[in-house]
Amino acid sequence: MALLNSLKKLFGTSKDLGAAKVEELKGKAAPVVENAKEYSKDVVNKVENAIDDVKESAQAFSEKVKNLGEDIVEKAEEKLDKLEETAENFVEDLNTKLQAKMVKPEADSNQTNSSIKSADEAVSEVSEETVDNVKESVKEEKE
Repeated sequence: MALLNSLKKLFGTSKDLGAAKVEELKGKAAPVVENAKEYSKDVVNKVENAIDDVKESAQAFSEKVKNLGEDIVEKAEEKLDKLEETAENFVEDLNTKLQAKMVKPEADSNQTNSSIKSADEAVSEVSEETVDNVKESVKEEKE
């Protein structure tokens, strides 16, 4: 029985020592666990701030792209308006020049053929001048 009492005493002492060690380790680990919690909170805050910054940057970028697109459309519309105006002026000039250079047809077929030839020459001449004018206008707009 003495052996049994000795074993009980030994295990009881070991149990008490183990509990004391566990409490000591808990005390030492508490500050480390607390630091880890604080560090985790800081990391979460930094990540959230970075996400907010990315969102703001993306919004600013999309706004810039939208404005750029609007500017491009506006400039294209202006160029189209200028081209339309140039084309209208071309048609008006062509019509005016044709009317000025047209000769009334005579009853004679030779006169009619010559009138058609001179009208054809007039149209060719006016067309060449107008094409040159349009090319110059387009060239100036590109510059």
